[in-house]
Amino acid sequence: MSSKDALLHYWLSERQVATRPQLRSAWKGLSLSQPDGGKLDHALNRLRRSGHLERNVDGSVSICPPAVFLTNDSRAFATGARSLALQRELLQRLPESTFTCRGNETDVWQLHGDMKCIREAAENLGLSIVQDHGLELMRGLPDYQHLLDHRETSDELVALMWQHACWDQRKGFLLWHDSESAATHGIHRAKIAHRWRYVFRQENGSQKELMTSAERAAGLWLYLRSGSDSVCYASSDQVLQIDPGLFPPVLLDRALRMCSGLPPERKHGELRYSNVDLDRAEECARILCTPLRIE
Repeated sequence: MSSKDALLHYWLSERQVATRPQLRSAWKGLSLSQPDGGKLDHALNRLRRSGHLERNVDGSVSICPPAVFLTNDSRAFATGARSLALQRELLQRLPESTFTCRGNETDVWQLHGDMKCIREAAENLGLSIVQDHGLELMRGLPDYQHLLDHRETSDELVALMWQHACWDQRKGFLLWHDSESAATHGIHRAKIAHRWRYVFRQENGSQKELMTSAERAAGLWLYLRSGSDSVCYASSDQVLQIDPGLFPPVLLDRALRMCSGLPPERKHGELRYSNVDLDRAEECARILCTPLRIE
């Protein structure tokens, strides 16, 4: 059975663009038939991280045009808009291809066969072909420290109740604990005027408000990282391990997923990306401001 992410993916492919009310209505309908799908925003985030959709300024989302990504070891996978008709066409041309669901994420379309045949199939079906996109994307991303240094020190925020962030290594996810103030070093948040506001209290006592999701990810990583072993690369298996297993900002996460077409595996609180070559591993360590340990 397809996951709710996959069903939402097909629905968006039909519509091309969907507003927030339309998305909520569709998600509610899917929840009646499959109640275990989690939150709408989480599903949209997973689809976006895998390169299937983009958010628009007005809050709507647009499905990406269908494309075939070629990885660094002659693998290929399809992203963007999809349909059952497109799946049948791909299977007819590339019969060894697989269309599998991993967890609650949308189906992964892995295309198998001779690279010439894959290119011909993509061209005949009008699919864009993208090669080595992930590495160029990573080289254009700023490192986390630069991202925060660019943000000016903010005025003190006033709130009745704060929460501070901590990482549960055993369970492998982020926790928020209630606190009376945001005076201590770390990442804090408070709900002000019905929305969460995030601040990074630095060791010198100054604070910076984290306005974007990328800034929040940078602040959380720089505060919670586990030291010199935070980014490890198993060269023999081409596996990149990130500890703690905080998802990087969308563009970095997407670039790492492009190496294999697969979402990362979470194991012992770490994120593990497969089929990552050394160049991408080094770029990831640069962005995360952490030395790369090669095993």
